Amino acid sequence: MSSSHVTLPGSRRPAKGDVKRVRDVDPHVHVEVTVCLNGSPLPDADHLPDPPHSQQAFEAKYGRRSC
Repeated sequence: MSSSHVTLPGSRRPAKGDVKRVRDVDPHVHVEVTVCLNGSPLPDADHLPDPPHSQQAFEAKYGRRSC
């Protein structure tokens, strides 16, 4: 397990309004996190669009949706 922290670009989100910060987590405690990745299923290689989607169209069709 890596001891370094990496923030992914675009991953910072403001806290929800009903969230209350209590304290920092003990850095020696094991913490598990669940990440929800919801979106439309990607096409398989035999059913790719022709011509390919623009990045904007791809994100609109297959991009992340809230959990």
